[in-house]
Amino acid sequence: MKRAFVRARRPEHKQQRREEILAAARDLALASGVRNVSLGAVAEAVGLAKSNIMRYFGTREEIYLILAADEWHQWAAAVTTRLEATSAGVASDEAASGGVASGGVASGGAAPDGVAPDGVAPDGVAPDGVASDEAASAGVASDDAAATVTVRLDASSDHVVAALAETLADRPLLCDILSQTATTLEHNVSIEAARTFKRTILAVIADLGSQVARATGLTVGEGTELVSVATAFAGILYPIAHPSPTLAELYAQDPVIAATCPDFLPTLTRALKALAAGLPTLRED
Repeated sequence: MKRAFVRARRPEHKQQRREEILAAARDLALASGVRNVSLGAVAEAVGLAKSNIMRYFGTREEIYLILAADEWHQWAAAVTTRLEATSAGVASDEAASGGVASGGVASGGAAPDGVAPDGVAPDGVAPDGVASDEAASAGVASDDAAATVTVRLDASSDHVVAALAETLADRPLLCDILSQTATTLEHNVSIEAARTFKRTILAVIADLGSQVARATGLTVGEGTELVSVATAFAGILYPIAHPSPTLAELYAQDPVIAATCPDFLPTLTRALKALAAGLPTLRED
């Protein structure tokens, strides 16, 4: 049922009207997809004429850029929460491991029976042999330490990739907007609207890139690239993994073709894992 039009005159009423328009545009996009929502449909949903909508927003695309900026902020908050939780868990595990290790090492006590004190060669063993064995042991310990660091870096990268991919998968509207941003939403807008939107997402990417770097062995530049590619690939992959009704019917009829339709989350996760593992290999000396 179409709502009766009431002109908003006070500033707080105008702000309320803006929020109503944004909420209607969001609901319509969730129901039918961003590309299928017209300015007329938004106007009808809030009981306004299209000309009245333009008192608040220049174009339909500007409405969705504002919603996009809000979605980016919400996604960033979700990723930050995941990374902080992972960091706290890793610190707790490391503290527990450190306690176990220190508890199992004798400190300043007498050597067990049959074991020579430090610096004293056992009977029948030449000091040079001891030095050689110790050097070999040191080499093994060094290799083990390097392997441990590599495993930890791989584990932390996996946690970060999971945080990025799973929080994107949880936000279908953001993924839909990402798929439409470069092709439509950035076209029919004012320069100021485009500038505001770009500054917003660049700030989000820079902040998340720094967080990713702190959580992994990646540099800030590599962390920023991982975040950028995550959103770019999500925008490409989302419409492929969520086909149109025509393609959905085709897939139901033809299993061979249907097999080429990727699952969103596993595909995104695999691609980001490959990128996270490969970025350090491309560093210049």
